[in-house]
Amino acid sequence: MAVRDGILFAFLLVRAWSETFSVAPVRTSEWCMRGYAICTYTLSCPADYELECQSLGCEASEKVCTDIGAHFRPAEWNGHCEDWPGDVDTRYECCECVGSEPVPEITAPTTSGSVCQESDADCPSSLNSNCCKDELSCPEGYELSSAVPLCGVTHCDQLGPAYAASEIIYRSDLCRRQYLDVYPEDRTLCKTCEKMAPGGASTQEPSSTSTPAPTAAVWEHVGDPGKSACRGMNSNDNNDTYYEVHDGVTELEACQSKCVEQLPSFKGIEFSYGRCEIWTRPHGIFAWAELNISEFTCMRFGWPTQRLLPVDGGFGRACRGDFPTENSQSFYDVVVAETLEECKAACSAALVCYGIEFSLGRCEIWKRHVGASIALANFTCLAYQEHGHGSMEAVDQPSIVLP
Repeated sequence: MAVRDGILFAFLLVRAWSETFSVAPVRTSEWCMRGYAICTYTLSCPADYELECQSLGCEASEKVCTDIGAHFRPAEWNGHCEDWPGDVDTRYECCECVGSEPVPEITAPTTSGSVCQESDADCPSSLNSNCCKDELSCPEGYELSSAVPLCGVTHCDQLGPAYAASEIIYRSDLCRRQYLDVYPEDRTLCKTCEKMAPGGASTQEPSSTSTPAPTAAVWEHVGDPGKSACRGMNSNDNNDTYYEVHDGVTELEACQSKCVEQLPSFKGIEFSYGRCEIWTRPHGIFAWAELNISEFTCMRFGWPTQRLLPVDGGFGRACRGDFPTENSQSFYDVVVAETLEECKAACSAALVCYGIEFSLGRCEIWKRHVGASIALANFTCLAYQEHGHGSMEAVDQPSIVLP
């Protein structure tokens, strides 16, 4: 009897240990190639849940993602299986959200009424400086969730009645280049109220880490020294709000000194003889323009991108916390970046950057230690490798960076 009870206990223990929960991910944006039946979708999971994906081949008996399971949704779709049989072997990449604990109970937040603003300071990502904000509140025992960003809508209807809009950004820059589109779309940040754990502690607190933040900032050239002028998102983006001009500066070192005086708001410099631009664009200097006239030098100052090293190979990996199952929207900030190099530039400009995760149009700037990764197609995970400790100082020998 004791042996049988022991076996039964062990079976139940293994079953409990291995139990997982799954929910359907939310589609927050999509990008489809013009003229082709090819689309990529950005999916979002609840905090502490992660995407688990599997491919649906062209020859598979299942034809859509829900044929695999009720919670699977498409992350990628290629409708050319029959058109290009020699080149296309996967019809869908299908994903569901998986976690080790049930999703917290949620309820709708109370709104205080939308207040609209029309200024760059209040609406920094709106191309026409127009946004509306609502102070949401939760009943006792609940707390506001992290925001789920949606592009192309000004409501949260697709998430269900428990979600409300905390902010609507009209013509958001963050919903333009995510689709590689010319015209920006509106962006809505949606929140719900999540039930707190017993004792009042949040169920969504990120795990702590003792890893120190990066501490040594460096000067890095953007483009070729003496031939490159600084730009924002692309080589044509030279908005005069990105920088302050100081005339009469005749030495590169003097321009750098003026820049350092404005820590932490400055992101870099553009120097030519007699002119010094102090760049303060929040997301940093992504690009440069090669000018016909000589002696223009663009440099950025921040976390050294050459210390961003691949995690588990880097390519085809998505970043995680201390464990492969540890992922929370509180771990990172999301910015828009078309290329991996732009994502690195955003890391350089951030106040803290432990690492980056890059996928098409999306860049995560990690604010905590990156200790693990999972396999995920079309993702790249790089983690910051600290080389010594100390105060935030410029390194004497700048490294050349060619985004």
